Amino acid sequence: MNNNTIFDDVFRTMVEKMTYLLVPLINEVFHTSYPEDVKIVHLRNEHQLEDGELITDARLLIGDKVYHIECQSTDDATMAIRMFEYDLVIALESRRRVGRRFFVEFPRSCVIYLRTTKNTPDVEEVELKLPDGQVCVYRVPTVKVERYTKDSIFEKNLLMLLPFYVMRYEESAHTIGENTEKLQELLSEYEDIRVNLEKELSMAGRSELYTDLNRLTK
Repeated sequence: MNNNTIFDDVFRTMVEKMTYLLVPLINEVFHTSYPEDVKIVHLRNEHQLEDGELITDARLLIGDKVYHIECQSTDDATMAIRMFEYDLVIALESRRRVGRRFFVEFPRSCVIYLRTTKNTPDVEEVELKLPDGQVCVYRVPTVKVERYTKDSIFEKNLLMLLPFYVMRYEESAHTIGENTEKLQELLSEYEDIRVNLEKELSMAGRSELYTDLNRLTK
């Protein structure tokens, strides 16, 4: 199993078994203010097309709003058009009809980039030119995990990003392994994360979540 598959599995595990961890992320990206105990409904991720099946990472319903989240291990220059395709399928499946008029609403979507390059955008965009000359831009915000320090993760309660924190050290892993001082700094940082995580979740009465997250973070 390669690293990408491991991180994909970690994301799916959190979506399925720790769904409430997505609430602070949704609040961060979409500037909402949902409480952590807000009711979340998992929606079907499999979408049947004429030429096969399309599978999304996470599709959730909060109130009357649909949220679609994709987790990307690496930068993908085709992500904008992929997201447009996903969201168009989702929107058409939930279309409404009043008389002869159809109403199609796109989900609120974002892409979580576990790794980024200098070309990874803050917003994925697709420009649409309609037959009557109207031009509109479909936009999807991105979340770049490496931009969040351990302090900002705890300040914003973005605990679901913790299992991916180690990825920022991938390129320097060999150097760290040969440098005792740098290795000790890394170990100290992770000990700090462990202590803060235990404190945060103990206060919230979620000791079982501490065990699960601590396992996923290692």
